[in-house]
Amino acid sequence: MNIQEIDFLLSIYKNQQTPFWYYRDKYAVQLLTYFLGNEMKMNALKRSSHQNLLTKPPLKEITASLSNNCLKKVDLQEYLPKDWLNFNLTYHRWGGYEKYPKHSWYQTTRPGYSFVIQLNFDEKHDTVYHELIHPKRAEDPLFKTTGHPVAKKQMQLTLAWARLDVDLTTGEVLIEEVQTDWIREVDRLVEQITQSHAKKEREKIRDCWLMHYADTSLYNLKRYQNYLAPYKKIWQEIMMSATLDFCVKELGIRDIYFHTYKSGCELKDCSPPKSIYTKLPKQFGFKQTKVAPQFIQLEKTIKKKIRQKEFWWWRLVI
Repeated sequence: MNIQEIDFLLSIYKNQQTPFWYYRDKYAVQLLTYFLGNEMKMNALKRSSHQNLLTKPPLKEITASLSNNCLKKVDLQEYLPKDWLNFNLTYHRWGGYEKYPKHSWYQTTRPGYSFVIQLNFDEKHDTVYHELIHPKRAEDPLFKTTGHPVAKKQMQLTLAWARLDVDLTTGEVLIEEVQTDWIREVDRLVEQITQSHAKKEREKIRDCWLMHYADTSLYNLKRYQNYLAPYKKIWQEIMMSATLDFCVKELGIRDIYFHTYKSGCELKDCSPPKSIYTKLPKQFGFKQTKVAPQFIQLEKTIKKKIRQKEFWWWRLVI
């Protein structure tokens, strides 16, 4: 996206915070909500391309007590599970440098900017985090990698983010990246401290760089790691779900692309976790195509590269 396009979107969303809640497999309910009109007979739904969504536990629960064997959109919209996780979404930008001197750092397919959706923890999590980790207020919070596109407010803690290349003219979105640093940094630190302080598990870690950022212990770090277990299992689907919801409800765009592992590595000069670009899009019903987004096909800086090499893309038309 160029500077005018990114500034236009940020003029609308930069100072907004959007509540977002999620439960396991909510994405299946969400996708079916996009697909459904006001209602549909279950027999017809079971013959549709969305029949696989009906196998997910939330939809089994919803469809178990239908009247007239008919699923209504309101049944999906009013479904309330027993447990869920709360978040808030914030928005920013990432990238720049039209001549691309930092291609591998910004990891954008074409020169310019990404629109960033940041998935931030809620107050309940933050209370637990402060009780166990005790971050020092003069420093950036422990596990927050400020060199990446996380929320700018110091004590706003970002679990994950998605970067989008949006073209309002063609009505397409390319999801450039879905990523978390938070989960990885917690696991990395617990492993590192466990190895070097195996005999001092319940003691304060006073001979470690960690103490510059927080007043905690290995015991509390492990307690916090255990607290994050529900987030770790489904953070990818939460982030993708929030991204699709933003594209459909805010941008009004239903033609959504995602990088395959190969296209991401080749066009963004990076090597991301492979499962995010293989298993995650399949889970959400993306289909592979050799046809790139229109606005990518027209981009002069990569047009030749796309012609010379055969790239596959993930595409979801909602």
